[in-house]
Amino acid sequence: MAFSRRGFLGAAAGAAAGTAFGLSRGRAMSRLIADLDFAVYPPGGPETFALSVCRECPGGCGTRVRCIGGRPVKLDGNPLHPVNAGRLCPKGQAALQALYHPDRILRPLRREGRRGDPDSFRPADWDEALAEIGVRLGLLRKQGRPEALGLLRGPDAGLDEALAGRFLAAFGSPNDLVQHGGSEAPALAAQASQGIRRAPVPDLGEADLVLSFAGDFLDCPDSPVLMTRAFGRFRRGRGGRRGRFIYAGSRESLTASAADEWVPIRPGSEGLLALGIASVIVAEGLYDRAFAIRHLAGFEDGPDGSPGLRRLLLTDFGLDRVSAATGVPVNWILRIAREFAAARPGLALGPRSGQQLAASLLGHLGAAVLNGLCGSIDVAGGVLTAGPGPLPAWPDLPDDPVAAAGRGRARLDRAAAGELAAADPGALAAAILAEEPYRLEALFVLGCDPAWVGPAPEAFAAAMAKVPLVVAFASLPDRTALLADWILPLPHALETWACHFGPADAAFPVVSLARPVLTEPLGDVRPAGEVFLELARRLGGPVAEALPWPGMPELIRDQIGRLFAARRGAIIGTAFDEAWVRLMERAGWWAPGYRSEEELWNRMLETGGWWDPFYDHQDWQRVLRTESGRFELRPDLIAELDRQAALRGAGRVEGEGAAGDGSLAVHLFEPLALAGGRGAHLPFLQEILDPDHQEKWETWAEIHPETAAELDIRDGEPVEVRSGQGSVLARARLTERVVPGLVALPVGQGVPHGNHWTPAADGNPCALLAPAREALTGLPDAAATRAGMVGRERRRMRQEA
Repeated sequence: MAFSRRGFLGAAAGAAAGTAFGLSRGRAMSRLIADLDFAVYPPGGPETFALSVCRECPGGCGTRVRCIGGRPVKLDGNPLHPVNAGRLCPKGQAALQALYHPDRILRPLRREGRRGDPDSFRPADWDEALAEIGVRLGLLRKQGRPEALGLLRGPDAGLDEALAGRFLAAFGSPNDLVQHGGSEAPALAAQASQGIRRAPVPDLGEADLVLSFAGDFLDCPDSPVLMTRAFGRFRRGRGGRRGRFIYAGSRESLTASAADEWVPIRPGSEGLLALGIASVIVAEGLYDRAFAIRHLAGFEDGPDGSPGLRRLLLTDFGLDRVSAATGVPVNWILRIAREFAAARPGLALGPRSGQQLAASLLGHLGAAVLNGLCGSIDVAGGVLTAGPGPLPAWPDLPDDPVAAAGRGRARLDRAAAGELAAADPGALAAAILAEEPYRLEALFVLGCDPAWVGPAPEAFAAAMAKVPLVVAFASLPDRTALLADWILPLPHALETWACHFGPADAAFPVVSLARPVLTEPLGDVRPAGEVFLELARRLGGPVAEALPWPGMPELIRDQIGRLFAARRGAIIGTAFDEAWVRLMERAGWWAPGYRSEEELWNRMLETGGWWDPFYDHQDWQRVLRTESGRFELRPDLIAELDRQAALRGAGRVEGEGAAGDGSLAVHLFEPLALAGGRGAHLPFLQEILDPDHQEKWETWAEIHPETAAELDIRDGEPVEVRSGQGSVLARARLTERVVPGLVALPVGQGVPHGNHWTPAADGNPCALLAPAREALTGLPDAAATRAGMVGRERRRMRQEA
């Protein structure tokens, strides 16, 4: 295929406008998917602009859409939106490629052949899909087994997701699970210390010093733009006051490269280092004594003689032990401890390498201890606790003995079995395979791909085969969708009404509102909320009574009415508007900028949404909900986690044999472009996977040059990384960005079957993960996985010889 200069530039412009352009590099579902064959240049017509909400990640940034002749051709940030203030991250800029993607699923698909085979699906219509699903669900209700329905959804905070949870509760199932592995450990740490099971919010922009224990808040936050804006303020946005940033981790991530100092540590030793630093602060009396007296619990020994945190730190987390376990010199630990204690405020962050990748509870408890000792709890520049959402709770469910009995059954993932039991799709998969405590008969999957990105993808894929009815909501044929019985196509954010709640990274509540930008969707697609409303109508009775809205526009309008009744917050606006609202609310006045529900609705559509910028610091009744009413340091929990980690050998890199025998520590991470397991199908994002590497459409494996020399691995060489659970083919990249004895691989790249642009993947890094779990929480044990690496060509040559 030849292009003139004009033709090439036209194709590039068309790609920027969302035109599908490129050669097929994998198996596409062309037989089933409508051909989105748009002209290179947009059709003629007037230039118009509309507001919308980006849904490429959980951030929910406000967007301003440029249209030509009614066709979206460019996305920019909404300058009034408090999350992004006119900016967009690369994912937001690439959202048009998702709208016009040639592999988009534009009609319901019914599987009639082998699971996982793209050719096993046939087109269907919505009546057929909803009729079959409705009959199967109705049978579960008639049998008195509503608990046999499950829902696994991603971390998005939209009204569709909230309505899906409402449907499950009304149906009578306790199995409403959210796959958000990166937030589980910090939420459990907050549960232990504050009595609130929600990840704390770092007030990054107001901190003086940030100490991150492998917390990649710039690589894989829920809201990349919000965190980047906060980091910019932290660095240079406060009138000459520049924050200092220290990063301790085993890989120099994008976040670490932005730090003043990267402290290389052994994998899995983040919690030990945090507690070692805390030990120095306590031993030298550098902690905030006034805050400790008023608000800390568990610092001194208990009345029964049980050790308090002071004794535990001084006896079990001494400098010699911590230095030997982490690889950090003693004088470095002393210097960092003194520096952190001197900062007011200092902010400690626990480990995070992905939205879907679990971290250790000990690492987050260590960060919480540092924040507690230095008085960085609920102060500007410390860790904040987001208040309740802006909307009142859903109305009470109608009386329904069948649903009440079902909700009373145990959750399949056992997340409610104890104070610190984690929600985990791997535990769900194990329960499905074992059919304990009961058999799962139907499963909805919304906004996630657990058979590809997650702690146990192969186990989840096997579990799906045991569920008689699996329904996947999807826009593209990811692996989980191809293993389902039904694929129900979702609209793009520009094709539907949007009501999105603020990201978990924000301490302030936000409600974004937008009408469809396109007058008609590009295919026969429906929002998930519309599907659940229709299923409720078909089931009838109490389920229909619990979901009475005719459609999503009516539900959204009802939610805005409830927002008006809440009598708080204001229409999003300029910086002056924000300052005025803060000032009035601090004085006890409400200055919303609207006088009626109708005016609120119209103003939200004009500006993009509503928010409440006021944060009430040190409202201890809201922030500390423990039995003691204090910030619990939990020395008992720390001691038990440390004991378990010691038994597992956490933080140990050196193996019994050579590195090729399986003694390499494995570190998985989500690059910004692929965070949350989204984005691998978009060419624009493939161009920016990593600033140090040139890989596109393939997986790479980072390894230190010293380790590569031991293994006789060359830079750029195809290699096989193999653990006891699986293997992945990758391209070796020799770099000093990782510590010796470690192999680091990105998560989210590729799909097993390929698509229009993407070749079939050569394995899945998530399949390397060991099945080990923390005994106390059930969280995946990230430090347990060991792998070997070997060059593929030399291995083949040795085998042939």
